[in-house]
Amino acid sequence: MKIIIVNGYSSTEAFKRFVAVVKKAFDCLRTYGMDEPSFVILDRRNIDSYIYLESQKRDGTEAARLFDSVDIVLMDGDANLLPWSKPAAKLALFFRQCKQCNKALFAAGFAFYMLIYYCATNFAPVKIVNGSKLEEINKYPTENLPACAAFLDNETGDMYTYNSNTNSWIPSANAGLHYTKNAMSAAVGQFVQNVKVYRGKVEIRDLNDVYKSNENEAICFVRKASVQHWGMVGLPQKFLVLAKNAWDPHPVNVTQAGVVGPNYHTLAENEKGPSIVEHKNTLATLFHINPKYAETIQILNNFVTHKITLIRVPLFNKL
Repeated sequence: MKIIIVNGYSSTEAFKRFVAVVKKAFDCLRTYGMDEPSFVILDRRNIDSYIYLESQKRDGTEAARLFDSVDIVLMDGDANLLPWSKPAAKLALFFRQCKQCNKALFAAGFAFYMLIYYCATNFAPVKIVNGSKLEEINKYPTENLPACAAFLDNETGDMYTYNSNTNSWIPSANAGLHYTKNAMSAAVGQFVQNVKVYRGKVEIRDLNDVYKSNENEAICFVRKASVQHWGMVGLPQKFLVLAKNAWDPHPVNVTQAGVVGPNYHTLAENEKGPSIVEHKNTLATLFHINPKYAETIQILNNFVTHKITLIRVPLFNKL
């Protein structure tokens, strides 16, 4: 079994922690009498060897062969590495490749953003040229705009492309994400923020011990309809996670259903919006997987166990 672990962190120590918990999660292979997995670490420097999309400058045959040999992919990294940013370009291309091939994919931190952006735009070939509010759009210089340039309204996630014939910016798409600080302070932002939801009464012992101790933490609520989902096994109805994200997904799915398939399904959420979502063969968490937050490790273990079971059954039937 071949496992890819993708590094989107700027911190070496943070990624080392992620690798350690991933490798520990795959200890369950011994339970099934399966061989030890082969782990491959990829980052911006070496991920090209597995990318065959847009490989006009080289022969993509070897990259396709390597990618085809991969069974499971796990990605985590800096919470505010945005999918349209230049530093994320190669990682985004690899992510899109995983989705097109429906690889078993665990996407945490920055990779959560990639899933939301993929579902909203199918990674539209645009180049975001700003990071500001819509009120700044007419102040943005339009001379010498790069090909496929787009202006992003970070309050709503709306994207605009420039029409040189009419000398105006035209709405073109929505990124599925919004910059939370600006959205909270804007009147229009109310339409992309999460709405308050009534949460049924649960046992007292599930509520007493969950308190945020700093601004980088969030309380995650498992939706009632998802409590029996395989990804939520062993989790309390609400739990604490490390969430350093400055952007959040819209509470309503913005999905190119005709291209990427059915909407992603929200399994759990925080007070701002979705925190855990599933889309086809992908499970994604807005928060990082961190040993200090036991429930995040449980979610990772649930993913690994479930995907190994799906892989093992066809192998067992061949015996």
